[in-house]
Order: sequence, then C-alpha cells, then structure tokens
Amino acid sequence: MGVDPEGSYFPRSVVERPTGSPLEADFAAGRTPQRFDATALPAGAALRNVVYTCRGVTLTVDSPQPFIARYLSFDFPGWSARVDGTRVPITAEDPTGLITFAVPAGEHRIEVRWGATPLRLGLVALSALAAVGVIVVASGGWRAGPLALWERVLGRKQPTAIDQRPTTTDNRQLTTDNFHRRELTTLALLAVALLGAKLVFDRVESPLRRAGGPPVAVAGGLAGGELRFDGFNLSRPSVDAGDTLDIDLAWTTLSPPTVDYQSDVWLVGADGLIWSVKGTERPRVFEDAPPTRQWQPGEWAWDSREVRVLDGAPPGEYAVVLTLFDKATLQPVTLTNINGAAVGPTAVIGRITVTNPTAPPDFAPQYPLTAAVAPGLSLLGYNQDRATGVPGERVLLTLFWECTEPAACERFTVRLKDEAGRTAQTWQLPVVREGFAAADWPSHGRLRGQYQLQLPAALETGAYRFVVGDDVALEPIQVAAPERTFAPPPLSLEVNAPFATADGELIATLVGLAESSPQSSIEGQGGLLFCATEPFPLPSPEGRGGLLPCSIPLVWRAETETPTDYRVFVHLVDATGVIVAQSDAAPAGWTRPTTGWLPGEYVLDSHTLTLPATLPDGPLSLRVGLYDPDSGARLLSGAADFAVIAP
Repeated sequence: MGVDPEGSYFPRSVVERPTGSPLEADFAAGRTPQRFDATALPAGAALRNVVYTCRGVTLTVDSPQPFIARYLSFDFPGWSARVDGTRVPITAEDPTGLITFAVPAGEHRIEVRWGATPLRLGLVALSALAAVGVIVVASGGWRAGPLALWERVLGRKQPTAIDQRPTTTDNRQLTTDNFHRRELTTLALLAVALLGAKLVFDRVESPLRRAGGPPVAVAGGLAGGELRFDGFNLSRPSVDAGDTLDIDLAWTTLSPPTVDYQSDVWLVGADGLIWSVKGTERPRVFEDAPPTRQWQPGEWAWDSREVRVLDGAPPGEYAVVLTLFDKATLQPVTLTNINGAAVGPTAVIGRITVTNPTAPPDFAPQYPLTAAVAPGLSLLGYNQDRATGVPGERVLLTLFWECTEPAACERFTVRLKDEAGRTAQTWQLPVVREGFAAADWPSHGRLRGQYQLQLPAALETGAYRFVVGDDVALEPIQVAAPERTFAPPPLSLEVNAPFATADGELIATLVGLAESSPQSSIEGQGGLLFCATEPFPLPSPEGRGGLLPCSIPLVWRAETETPTDYRVFVHLVDATGVIVAQSDAAPAGWTRPTTGWLPGEYVLDSHTLTLPATLPDGPLSLRVGLYDPDSGARLLSGAADFAVIAP
C-alpha cells in the first residue's frame, strides 16, 4: 500500500527493504497469493491438500529430510506455525524478516495462521469500554452529573443525604441545569487549555517536542535553490549489476520554494560514463512525496530515489552523482558547497561498490548479433545512441561482450569510415576500462562496455559507419556539418572576454551580444534589467500573465579545437551575487558542442532566462562562463571564472 524511507511499516526484523515480491504475478492474475514458498522445499518433497484462507494456510508436506519452511509474509506479532497441531517457534529470516520455521522429515500437517495477541485483545477491550461510555453519554447520562453517570455505568447507586432529602420538581430541574452548565464550562475551558498547550508545544523546544536533524549516514553540505542537501542513506553498501538500490536523500527547506524541484541520481564509473538507468523514480513501494512548494522553512524531508545498475556493468567502485532541477522546465539548479562556491549542476556525493552476479546477464541489445572480434572475444550485440550527428558530437556505443579467454580480452580497434570506405578516425579502446584486470572478468564471461566516440570537428556532411575490429560494421550515422561563420556578426554589446584553462590554454572568447530587438526584454519588477540593446524600465507585476522569457544572444569565437564538451552557464545575479535566474546548456540549444568548433569560427549561442515573480531591489547583472560538466571545473576569464555583463 506504500511505505516510507525509514521503513516505519516493517517489523524490526526487516533489515533489507524489499524491491519486489514473487507474489506479484499472483496478484496481477487475480489468484490467491501462494505464500508458502515451494522453492524452499528439499529435493523429493511434495505438497498436498493446500488450502489458503485470508489469514493463513493449511497443507500436508511429505519430505525425505528436515528443512526450514518459508512463508512469504513478514514476521509481525500474531503469526503462529503448527506442525501436526503442535506450535513451533517462528524465526524471522535475516535480512528479509520473513517467516521461517523448522519442519522434520516425513509427512506432516502444516498450519500457519494469523491471530490476536494478548496486547491486541486488551486494547480491544479498552476500546469496547470506551464505546460503552460514549453510548451512555450519548443516551443522556450526562444530565445527571459526573457522579451519577459513573454510578450508572457501574450499575449501582448508593443513597446519599441529598437523595433522601425531600425536594420539589423545580429544585431537581435547577440542580440538573447547574450540573449541565458546570460540565459544559469545564469542557470548554479544558478544550481551550489543550489548544493553547498545543500552540506552545508546537513552537517551543521541550521534552515533549525536540527538533532533530535527518539521521543520515553520509553528510551532504550542498545547497540548491531554496533547499539544503543534508546527506543520504544507501539501502545497501554494494549492489549487483542489473539490480537496484534505494538512496534516501535528506533536504532541508531554507526558504519557501518557488518551484517544484526534483532530484536525480546516477552512478558514474572511472571512465566518466553513466552505468545506471537514466531517469530515476521514487521506489514503487514508497508513498508519494509532497511537492517542494508545500515544504515549510526549517523542515526537512526524505527524497528517495531507486537506482538500477545496468546489466553487465563491470565490477568496481562507482561515484554516486546528484543533480537537482525544476520539474516544469527541466532546468538544472546550480549546486553550491558550504562556502557558497558553485559546484555545478551535478555533484559527487558518495561511492558504492558494484559486483557481478554468478548468473550471466540476459542482454537485450538494440542490434543483436554474434560476431568474433578477436580470439576468445565475441560481440553479442550493440546499442548506438543516434542515427544522425554533427561534427564534434559524441556518440555513445554500448557493446555487449562475451569473453572466453580473459587474458586476451584487453583492447580492440574501432574505425570511423565514410561511404567510400575511407577511414576518418581510428580508436584503440580497452574492452572494459583502463586497468581492468583479467582476473576481474566474471566466470560467465559477459560484460557490457560503453564508449563515447567523438566525431571529428572537421567532418564533412555524409554517411559514416563505426567498424569494430576488422569487419563488424555498425549502423550508419548521417553527419550534417553546420554552416560556419568566420566573419564577426553585428553586435549590440562588445565584451571580448577570453576564457582559458588553468594552465593558460585559450579556448574561446565571449565576443559580446548579438543584435536583438527590444521585444526580447523581460518584464519584471524592482529596477532595470539589461536584456538586449539598452536598459528597459520594468513595470509593476499587476496584469502580468505569468513569467516571461528573455533571450540572451551570446556570440563566441573559437580559439582552438578542444576535446572537452564545455557547457555554458548564464546567471542573473543581484548585487550580493545571489542567483536570481539561470540557464545551463550546451551552446546553441545543444546543437553546437564546443568539440565541434573550429579555430576562428563565430558561434551564436542564445540562452533564455525566466525571472521569478518578485525581483530583488538593486542592480542586476549577468555572469557568463564555461565549465567542464564531467569535472565541474570552470574556464578562467582573467582573475575570475566568469565574465560579467554589467546592468
């Protein structure tokens, strides 16, 4: 029905949270769930006369040897197991917490039942007594006063001096009314006192209410938007390739969120590639989390994600990478460290070990085949992430290997050939990764390999193919070379900010802003925003139909060819440097990667900003920069790692 990240709905014996259930097929087909686990029976054992009810099962088992029976239900108090009518102890299985009990050899009648416990029976009796009191009060017993009501509940009444004293009907009515008013006044005062106490205890630290931080195993120390990342817990310290793990992220709200944020988590290997399924979801057995716009300042919440490792991922240690983005626009949020320095749209928050199961993975490649690439090394199929591309773009190849001679499964050759068979590029690649030892190959010999191959920047328009080994040709890729401009375009503002690596290699120059019309300016509040060719007065927000976009037309000049696919960030910041709006993307809407720039080429790179409903007072300015998405390192522009376009 839904659980939470802390496992509050499980008995304490559940150490490892379940990721699925063998009963799902029964539920999906509308059958009675077969909770007595037949797979736990020894060889030669048989089941007969199996009868399931809503609270258990009875059956007959005939086994040639003793065994531990397994019943697919958690060991909550109330379950009992009997063998031939004699109750036997139940042991919670470690780490699943499922019911297990011992069964001797021979033919036996087994009974597993759910029933009441003494504690539950006592609480039911207490509830019944409370219900009787409610019925008595509702029937008018309160009119005689508290003492008489208690005597009525007990079924007896002792005579008192007042009862023996003669009285009139009017006096009796007056006494009853006095009791009635005093009782109502007492109840009203008690209700006010309880509400007042609640208001105090809800806001004041006390033994009855003490705020605590999230119980995380690994601390965070990052911030993004209006949220602070406090740390995380992993459901397991290691995970098999092809299996899933849960990661519980803890976020604290610093100020009221203006958008609905969503996180994503993936695993990155030493090669810098992602080795988990992209686009994580909340674990399917978990309750839905409330939207972040409903979170209150000072509160923290669990944000759980289910990460599935790719089938056949090589064994080893992988980095756990976090990102945070706006669900509506998919715009990533720049994460900062405890000192306020920008880390980037992604951050490594921990590490986990991936192991290989003993069973071979059942690969399902996009293009299945069986081809020998080298002695002892066969290709079982491949994935190719695109059929079209542009010069400088990276193509992700996934090759599914089977190796029978690990000592020979070290490297292989890939060539990029045009339609005439001419080789445009050659790569010598490791079958798994650099430094992967032959002894680390699993016994079944099946592993997945991933390779990002960069199309040459000067590649001409045409059809090309990757060829693995000597003659295994993959699907064609149609390359469309862009129209290149080597003459400077008209500018509305000159910037001429150079960007270089830490060792001084000049990569590109931000020439300025291209000419654009005043209609591209954004309406807002709180001063002036330089958006196109001149400052524009920003009207009050009355009558605005939501948030309006603003186009920032950057112009870059490439200074050299680079193998690094840099991203461009555009930050609108206030006078203190706090980010008000931002854009983070590859140049020209992801169509012109920096790996495809040729020296002297001018590239138009337009970015769109969307302002919040309320802008801060004071001047605003734009910060523009380039960074490596793999390492988060920024290129330097003079003494800073960004260029400023002042208001």
